[in-house]
Amino acid sequence: VIVPVEMAGSSRKECCAEDEDGFQLVRRRGGRVPHPPPWKPQEYSGPETSVLRARLNSARKVMEGSDFYLELVDVLRKALGSQGVFREVVCYGIGHIGSSHQAQHQFALLLAVREHCKPLCTWVFDPALCEEELVVIQELGCSIIAKNELCKRSVSHPTLFFMPHCGKAMYNNLLWANWSAERLPRVAIIGNSFTSYSERLPATRLAQEASFISHISSYCLEFPLPRYHPEPNAFSDTSLHVFPPKTVSTIPATVWSDCSEPTLNPEDPEIIVT
Repeated sequence: VIVPVEMAGSSRKECCAEDEDGFQLVRRRGGRVPHPPPWKPQEYSGPETSVLRARLNSARKVMEGSDFYLELVDVLRKALGSQGVFREVVCYGIGHIGSSHQAQHQFALLLAVREHCKPLCTWVFDPALCEEELVVIQELGCSIIAKNELCKRSVSHPTLFFMPHCGKAMYNNLLWANWSAERLPRVAIIGNSFTSYSERLPATRLAQEASFISHISSYCLEFPLPRYHPEPNAFSDTSLHVFPPKTVSTIPATVWSDCSEPTLNPEDPEIIVT
């Protein structure tokens, strides 16, 4: 039985967006739907749940025995120091763990990080997930977020967001939801490199498409993840991002004042309009 639970977070929620990892943008002709329809799991085409559990357990053992994981644990210690305690871990955009080897290795890292950090709760959401996948995720000790938050989750305590290969609009939404000198230091993100966004995209384009990434990239500390040889694409160009209070305190007030809610561009190649 699936028991989806939505944790209290930001009240600023809308339905919109699907990037390449499944966040769905639902629109009528002429504009966005103001309120999302209830989220329902998709049809499943993967293996039996017992087989899926075995594959995930196997992937986790491979992960925990890898040099990649040992290096990541070291990165977490260096990045977070004595503050490296997360009350919660939130995973967005994990993809089809039933059929994707890449998603299975990413989920294996989520489980390994949870074991290392020992948060009070680990939350998971991806509208691409099927009912059988949701059952397995809950059997492995994670809780399901009931609604598509579009990553607009505000936090009141230290939280690790696990978002491998989400579209930049989703990282931008998360930053917006925590856009203050008090909230942002509580956020840590494992996801696409902000530095790579800054290097690959012209400054004017990044400011237009992801203004909060543009604003914060020079103030966050970024720790690139090493190469993961069993599944090289699973964590390619992925980093841990943290926002130290001392650094955040130097951000000019004019930057904080630019806090309009981001809108999603349906022409963005990272967003699939359905």
